[in-house]
Amino acid sequence: TERIMNITKLTLKNFRNIEEGTFKLDPNFTVIIGVNGKGKSSILLGLRVACGAFFLGISEVKKRHIIESDIRLKDLGKFLVPQKPVKIEAEGYFEGKINDTIIWKRQILEDSKSTTSSDADVGNVRKIGKEKYHQIVLQENDNVELPVIAFFGTSRIHGAGRNRESRTGRQIFKEGYQSL
Repeated sequence: TERIMNITKLTLKNFRNIEEGTFKLDPNFTVIIGVNGKGKSSILLGLRVACGAFFLGISEVKKRHIIESDIRLKDLGKFLVPQKPVKIEAEGYFEGKINDTIIWKRQILEDSKSTTSSDADVGNVRKIGKEKYHQIVLQENDNVELPVIAFFGTSRIHGAGRNRESRTGRQIFKEGYQSL
């Protein structure tokens, strides 16, 4: 079955507090541990933007692009200067198709303010999302298996952090598809 999107490598450049870094992710289990302010949330938000490319071909889903506050700022003494290009590149596969690795990226180029969504950048993963959407909507096929896309941080699961509203893990999972 093709229900899980496995991202095996994530590269971030000028994204939030990460100047440049490549992170290998084990498809079975990955834990990100570190001191505050060193990029744990940046990695998770980069994954969120990367996974959001799956939804670019589906008009009814809210899109997650790279936003202005995601652009890394470099301290030049008196000024903080936005650093471009900004890039989030993912490499992965859909479960059952490990030999069909795909690479896609979202980026803000040097002289641009918007996130790219060209076929060269996101074509393959957007195409998979669009095909699955058409199978569900146009062919009325309720048996289409969709990838599991979820983001968890322990502070959010326990109701701490920015949003003090108490939510269970199941509610957060449900909101994951709605908020991308």
